[in-house]
Formats: sequence, structure tokens, C-alpha cells
Amino acid sequence: MHAQRKNNIYCGINGLNIDISSATYVYLDSDWHGEPHRFSFNRLYLITKGSGNITVNGEHIELLPGNIYFIPAGCNFSYFCEEYLEKLYFHINIRCIGRNDFFEPLQHCVILKDKEDLINTMQLLFECSDAASVMKIRSSIYALLAEISETYSLHRSNTYSPVVLQALNYIEDHYIERPSESVIASALFVSASHLRKVFKTEVGQAVGKYLAGRILSAAEKALRTTTDSINDISIRYGFYDQFYFSRVFLQKYGISPSRYRKLVRMESHN
Repeated sequence: MHAQRKNNIYCGINGLNIDISSATYVYLDSDWHGEPHRFSFNRLYLITKGSGNITVNGEHIELLPGNIYFIPAGCNFSYFCEEYLEKLYFHINIRCIGRNDFFEPLQHCVILKDKEDLINTMQLLFECSDAASVMKIRSSIYALLAEISETYSLHRSNTYSPVVLQALNYIEDHYIERPSESVIASALFVSASHLRKVFKTEVGQAVGKYLAGRILSAAEKALRTTTDSINDISIRYGFYDQFYFSRVFLQKYGISPSRYRKLVRMESHN
């Protein structure tokens, strides 16, 4: 029998999930505009032609060809185009243990200038649909994310105790079942009171609140990445009915689920 050793790199890889939920090349005109709202995913814009405008947490930014723009999750974000704009864009979620999104603390737009060669290469790769091209695009995106992370010192070491790390992983694997605090504690062979204390201390919120946030995050992703009805999504994630789901969603995102879905889809209008 061989023992398995899980070092920090292994745990870090397991605890970091990069999901590219949308990838599109679009041709936009003056119909492209979105009102200010907060979204739970990161945006990566690679501008090829024309120009546009975005506002990120009150900062007005012009989108120009040859530049790459990274808008972190959680920012108050709006956009518009006066004439025309062409861009390759990606919606990205970078989930890490204990945090909704790895880049959420950044809270301002990152501009990577003079990236024409990279943009042209990624555009050509995007026009191909073979597996090798897809992997090369992913590799380029990961490199950009790593560059941003290093520039802004967003490295995060795993400082959770073993029991809290196990609880977080258990929630990640079972959140759809809405396990109670006592069920999680039992699965980890610890008392509910001990789990409650160490989880609140290390994560900064109660087990139930963290679990509710994870469930809502999954429902939000389904809302923008599938065509499933809002009622089906609400039932799947245990909100019992569409009206309750809408109320909870509005409290978190400040907008109804139907309006949120419409705003996300408007971004790819062409």
C-alpha cells in the first residue's frame, strides 16, 4: 500500500477551478449597451477593431484595438458603443476554496496594452475549432490571468486548518443536497459545535451562510449559461419556487434573474 502525499501545490490545484463559461467573437454597433450592475464573473476583452466604452466602479475607460481589458467579478460594470466594435471576449469564473472568485478583491479594470500579436494569434486560434487550438487558447488565458495575479500580488496560500479545508471541499461536492451543519460535521467525524467555531473563525462566515452563497452562485451560473427556465433553475437548486429564488437573487445582485439573464445576453449582441 502506497501512501499519498498532498503537498501545497496539489491542494492549490485542487482548490482552484478555472471555468470559461462563454467565448465569442462579436461585431457590435450602437445597440451594444448595458446598464450598471454587478456580475459574478470576470470578463476578458481582446479588442481587434473600432472602439467602445466601459465604466468599472465609476472609472470610465475607452476600449481600443490592440489592448486587452480584464474586468474582475463583483465590479459595478456598464458598457456602450457609439459606432462599432469588434472583440473576442471570455467570461471566466476562477473559484477557489473559501472565496467566491479569486479576482474579486481586485475591483478595478486591468489594461494590458500593446498586445496586438497575442490578440491576432488568439483570434486565429478561435476561428479553428480543433482540440489543439482550444488548448492553446486556454493556455494563453491562464498565462494572462497569472500575469495579472502576479502584478497585483493576489497570491493566496492555503491557511485553513484540515477540518475547515475538508468542510469546504465537502460543501463543494455536496452543496446541491443542501447538507446541514450537523451532516457536514458528522461526515468529517467532528462535533457540530467545533465545526461551527473553527469555520466561522477561519472563513469569516457561518457554515449555513457560506453554503447558501455557494448554492446561489451555482444557480447564477445556470441562469447565464443555460436556456433552462428560471422556475426549473430555482427548483433544481432548492429554492422551491421561482418567486423565492427571485427574491434571494435580487437581494444578492440587486436585479431580478430575468433582467440579469437579459443583460448578460446583450453583451454578445451582434
